[in-house]
Amino acid sequence: MTVALLLGLVHAVTDLATVTAMVRATGLHAVTPGAVFAWFLVYDVLAFAGQPLIGLVADRLRAGPVLLAGLGLTGGAVGLASQGGGSGPAVGMTAVVVAALGNAVTHVGAGVVVLRGDLTRATPAGLLVAPGALGLGLGLWFGRDPLLGPTWWPALPLAGAAALVLHLHRSGRLDATTVDVPTGLGERRDLRPRDLLGTTAVALLLLSVAVRALVGGAAGRGYASGAWLSAGIPLVAFAGKALGGVLADRLGWLAATVGALVVSVPFLAVQHAHPALLLIGLLVFQTTMPVTLVAVGRLLPERPATAFGLPCAALLVGSLPTSFAWGAPMCTRPALAAWVTGSAAAAWAGLRLAGLAWRRRAPVRAVERVVEAIAP
Repeated sequence: MTVALLLGLVHAVTDLATVTAMVRATGLHAVTPGAVFAWFLVYDVLAFAGQPLIGLVADRLRAGPVLLAGLGLTGGAVGLASQGGGSGPAVGMTAVVVAALGNAVTHVGAGVVVLRGDLTRATPAGLLVAPGALGLGLGLWFGRDPLLGPTWWPALPLAGAAALVLHLHRSGRLDATTVDVPTGLGERRDLRPRDLLGTTAVALLLLSVAVRALVGGAAGRGYASGAWLSAGIPLVAFAGKALGGVLADRLGWLAATVGALVVSVPFLAVQHAHPALLLIGLLVFQTTMPVTLVAVGRLLPERPATAFGLPCAALLVGSLPTSFAWGAPMCTRPALAAWVTGSAAAAWAGLRLAGLAWRRRAPVRAVERVVEAIAP
């Protein structure tokens, strides 16, 4: 758990640095809106879709060197982005590419540590992924306003993150092996990703993730941009992901995931007078990410880095319709209600098929509590 918290800080620093570098680079060199859009698209494709490919390599390596390589690439992106606009657009584009690769490699390196360490709980995965939302929000803020400091300053927290990773690597805390699932939790030990059932379960879980990305990207449409959304969305994304794993481990993975999606429908599929109600819906909505992340890891136990990258790639696929005009019909309020319902159905089917509709600790019946209380 402690390692997951520390790597969550590394995640936040990485997202802050890469997003700051990318936004500054696009602001210095890409003068047309079309060029800015293209650079952001390149970043997203490399940073998200590149993770499964990087995972195929990372599965054969120790996590420490992978993390250090990702932080090194991120530092290089910060250095490139710190050069003035007179250096030419090629330097800016290079900064965007290096930032995306650094982000992807660091994510995979941190994810493989958490999935190798524990596949019986969703809590560590939530603690790992949640701080990234804060880093992303701060990166956009610092990147858009040059008065908030020089572009090179994220190199300082990056150096601290690298020192932390090096310490954890030398102490052997990044090389834990996956623990087995305790008996009595209803898991299916015969399910393998190479089988039809295993492949179907993975596909359903990734479909649920992709649909949630579409809904999350489209839910804010129609609301006026302001402090409520610019500050609120990163905060609720952080809180939702951090709490999601804890709630799922207590309530049950199936109940927590499907229940959260169902509860979020009236908040996301209807435009409200105040964005606070949208933020409540997004808070509940974000709680589902840790479960699907670890569930895919359980279905690919021999390739945890690849398993971590697959849901990230699904996020990109799902978000694409929100970035193009052809996706507008998919982002209407009635469509969002249907998408959330479909995501809940896909998550339910995937978790049931994989036999993961369990709690980490079996619930204690009320009668058993009474007996324990009066027993001598």
